[in-house]
Amino acid sequence: MSYGLAVYKFTEGELAAPDIAVVRALLAPYRAALEEDSVGDTDFWIRAADGGEAEISVVDDIISIERPSPGQVKEIIAELANRLRAGILTPR
Repeated sequence: MSYGLAVYKFTEGELAAPDIAVVRALLAPYRAALEEDSVGDTDFWIRAADGGEAEISVVDDIISIERPSPGQVKEIIAELANRLRAGILTPR
């Protein structure tokens, strides 16, 4: 069974799009995919140093994180939310 997380950014009380440049820059060192990124790429498969993985998608105003492994992947997600000044919605 898998679960997902979502990262939301708000500006003046309204849902706001995350800065995709910040997302790409932060996730670049953790990319697990072998293919080159395209300019409009908003899907990321990341792998942390401890082997943990997650699938991350940026769609409109939401960052969706599917199947995040325990361990260092969660640290990457927390850093992403911190840099975006966003919140993480957990599944409960």
